Amino acid sequence: MTVTKAIKLLDYFLSEKTRHHEEIYSLERSFSQKDPFEIAQLIRKNLESELVILKMLRIQIMHKCKHPKKYQDKMKNGTLYCMNCNMDL
Repeated sequence: MTVTKAIKLLDYFLSEKTRHHEEIYSLERSFSQKDPFEIAQLIRKNLESELVILKMLRIQIMHKCKHPKKYQDKMKNGTLYCMNCNMDL
């Protein structure tokens, strides 16, 4: 994963969290006029979008590297890692 992709995904996540915060804040001000079912739907929608974003981040971080032998190296403490994806083996 490149740093720019990570930054873009994190910026998107932050904008979504900000939007969710504003929706809940506006809901809080008009709480007496809202139906509990509508509140539950809003919270469920927000949580679903957060899960989608977190899954996208996980896919970017944990890309599909098969850790070929030519990319394996040892750190000073003897731990193996993949130079291609920087994961400990």
